[in-house]
Amino acid sequence: MHTDDITACAVSFDRSRVATGQNGQKPLICIWNSVSGEFECQKRMGKGCRLVTAIAFSGTGKYIAASDAAE
Repeated sequence: MHTDDITACAVSFDRSRVATGQNGQKPLICIWNSVSGEFECQKRMGKGCRLVTAIAFSGTGKYIAASDAAE
């Protein structure tokens, strides 16, 4: 599902999901099921973002926080 290099990765606390973030002009964050390996969803970072530098799940696994290298 990624269209460029993966630059960040996080695993949920219950280890059921993995989030990955990528490099590029319109970086994507993808969520994967870590048990089946199936793709679940994606979110495109906002205008002006260049790459996902860090990504993390909340304690409950309901939310994801990501930072980018925007100017």
